[in-house]
Amino acid sequence: MSGDARRALDICRRATEVAEAANATQVNMRHVDQVLAEMFSSPKLVAIRYVRSNCIIAYGWEGFKFFNFVLESGVVLSG
Repeated sequence: MSGDARRALDICRRATEVAEAANATQVNMRHVDQVLAEMFSSPKLVAIRYVRSNCIIAYGWEGFKFFNFVLESGVVLSG
């Protein structure tokens, strides 16, 4: 299974959990939107955005390339 399919299934699973917690009888886009908002505001993602923007501000194009190298190597996301 590809990473995209796995992520889509994780979003659907989490949206189902959110709907169940709200005693909803169906999962709807409101639940999916809530899950997506949670995903994109996680502390790890916020930290990555902060570091990325500061690398670019401080070092320009070289900072951008370095940040992407570190990100792709898995150093930032491991743990």
